[in-house]
Amino acid sequence: MANEAVPQIVTREEAREKGLVRYFTGKPCRNGHVVERHTANGCCRICHNLRQVAKPEKRRVRYNRWRRAHVEEIRQNRRQKHIANVEIRRRRWRRWYAANSDKVKAREQRNRDKRREKACIRRAENPEKWREKCRKWRAANREKVIAIAARRRARKAGSGGAFSKNDLMEIKLLQKNKCARCRKSLNKKYHVDHIMPLALGGANDKRNIQLLCVPCNLAKSCSHPMDDMRRLGRLL
Repeated sequence: MANEAVPQIVTREEAREKGLVRYFTGKPCRNGHVVERHTANGCCRICHNLRQVAKPEKRRVRYNRWRRAHVEEIRQNRRQKHIANVEIRRRRWRRWYAANSDKVKAREQRNRDKRREKACIRRAENPEKWREKCRKWRAANREKVIAIAARRRARKAGSGGAFSKNDLMEIKLLQKNKCARCRKSLNKKYHVDHIMPLALGGANDKRNIQLLCVPCNLAKSCSHPMDDMRRLGRLL
């Protein structure tokens, strides 16, 4: 076995002048260790490591004191690392999800069952509070309620397709906030109408949706769009 290379002998003053972190004198420390020493405090590496191991509580106190003095710096560094590693975390999550999709689906199903069970208990204990909460949610999410109801009617009618809240907002913008039948301005109580009714085989997707005022939607009902236009005198 080849002998290890002996460090070059350097005094502490020379190490300071050269900007060295450690230096070697070739002489043993007071505990008999012949190794490199730290330029900052003159302590050999072995004694320094033993001291750190022997006083964990002192290191912990010193570290906590340093953290309290550099709170903003630590937060900024964490924020920068978080922003810099977003794509890395996403790729890692996608790989893990692809390898454990069955576990994720099983866990989601268990959590869904637990949430439903807890919701049923809360609803049974406070029925009036639950109804008030549902009323507030429906008032704040009217478009979502409309989309969910339309999807349910489409399933009953054996029709496919679905639309979202954003689709309704886009249709309303394209119609310039006017009824598609009478061109009057729409208020908050507009109705979502299927151009080709679900009862006649129409689909529940964005291309078959229009926004009508309440009187126009009630007048059109489930009639064919061609028949409705003939009643209005727009077709022969």
